[in-house]
Amino acid sequence: MTETEPLMLFDADRPLVRAAGVHAPRRLSFSQLSAFTQCPGRWLTSRLLDVPPDWQSPLVLGSLAHGALEAAVHESPQVNAPDWRVEVERGVERIRARIRERGWGDDPLPQGVTRPDGSVVTDTDWMDAAAGRLDGFELDMALGRPLTPAATERHTEGVIDGIPVSGEVDYLDRSGDVVDWKTGRVPSRRDGKRAHADQLRVYRMLLGDEGVRVASAADVYVTAGGTRVEADLSHEALESTARWVGRTGRAIGRACEARVFDLTPSPLCPWCPLARVCPVARISGVRGRETAGCQPFAPSDPRFAVGRLSGTHDTGVSDGKESRMTDTDELMALMSGGTPAPKPKPEAKPADPWASEAGRAALDKWGVDEPEDKPEDKPKAEPKAKPKAGRWRPSDGRPYDAPVINGSLNVASYAVTHLELTAAHAWRYAAEHSCDPHETFIVWLKAQWAVAQSAWPELNPPVSGLAEGRPDPAGLLGWAQHTFVRDADRALRDLLDADSTSQPGAATGQTALDCVTDAARRAGQALQAARALLDA
Repeated sequence: MTETEPLMLFDADRPLVRAAGVHAPRRLSFSQLSAFTQCPGRWLTSRLLDVPPDWQSPLVLGSLAHGALEAAVHESPQVNAPDWRVEVERGVERIRARIRERGWGDDPLPQGVTRPDGSVVTDTDWMDAAAGRLDGFELDMALGRPLTPAATERHTEGVIDGIPVSGEVDYLDRSGDVVDWKTGRVPSRRDGKRAHADQLRVYRMLLGDEGVRVASAADVYVTAGGTRVEADLSHEALESTARWVGRTGRAIGRACEARVFDLTPSPLCPWCPLARVCPVARISGVRGRETAGCQPFAPSDPRFAVGRLSGTHDTGVSDGKESRMTDTDELMALMSGGTPAPKPKPEAKPADPWASEAGRAALDKWGVDEPEDKPEDKPKAEPKAKPKAGRWRPSDGRPYDAPVINGSLNVASYAVTHLELTAAHAWRYAAEHSCDPHETFIVWLKAQWAVAQSAWPELNPPVSGLAEGRPDPAGLLGWAQHTFVRDADRALRDLLDADSTSQPGAATGQTALDCVTDAARRAGQALQAARALLDA
């Protein structure tokens, strides 16, 4: 990298970023593997740049809570309900001692952090907030009995599918039970649950290679009343996790060797440190803009620039089975059974200013088109020529606005978001069960419609062509905008998650698709029961 070359160069046409001076870690942790899967660009940022923490940072408070749990279990496991404020202080000293011993690491109590009102966060503030996360948690909630510690924060390492991996096991009981402390919420979706279970399976494989017997492994959510969620440690589940580790680890190696990393926009973009400099970041809504505007890296920072990267790049995270859908035109073409048309270059549009000077600079630099928040905003004038069938002129409105306004597709609408997420779940389900992803997508939409029809037939509109697998796009968007459609999908997924016959490896092909239909039948019955209570 020359003195004039930026640290991170974003591609002007593709969701890619190039960076010099980044090397693949000698050993990968589960958190690194998981972060790369979510967005390689954000993973890259954590490797290249020091990101200052915000007040109430989940990473900081989680680390302090873990230190308190370690101190309580290691020093006085017989005390079932310790004083968590005292344990947080003990935990800080344990973390600092570990940092001194290994010679590297950040102090657990960040300095110089301020609240939104400008007041400085003190050590006492950090420790009080961490103790609050443990309020009400008792140690025997972890296993349903008193703990018999064998190890806390046990370091383990090994090789999984050719990838060197290391980990820190939060708690190992003499019984062989492994516990990973969680200070967040219990995941409600299958993908979140699977990610947490993958971490435990990684620990099981590493410990097993070291000759440590693992009888069970569970996440214990200390902020959710000690909720315990056990991981599937079957041979099939372990093999699936091992393949994911190998696939992701090799993708990290390829990306670091090429020095080019994918960017994966998502609703989490406003919380990414790159939110103000990444040209493909999804920033919409008042909260999203406010959150993104507080991120540390400004668009004027010389370490970031936009240009054009030569050649092609593929991290291979998806194994090449399916390409990622990049915009709504492509999604609508797939739903209509057609082939996506070539995408025209977007027209430059004036950006509405953010509330802060830095936010305005970011919008000016990247040309982001943000909607006004005032209720008196008027839609843009109708174009002279109507769009061709299956083609939409995208705009970024508000989620509760209509999905189609004067021939313009509101890509921020609830309908478009719902269809995109349904497509993503269908593609994942198809990959797990050896189904055709297009067919799975249509089956899932039919199931959602059937569940909604069971509970709210007088509100659930018909979708022309859905029964034949070729839904009318306008009708589909109008239907998907309804709140009860999202409720129907949540009920469908919850019941499908609980169906053992629908788990990966248990059903494939048409049998797996039948599981979706059967879950829809049961979800419809459940929502009918709820409706009956209201109609009584």
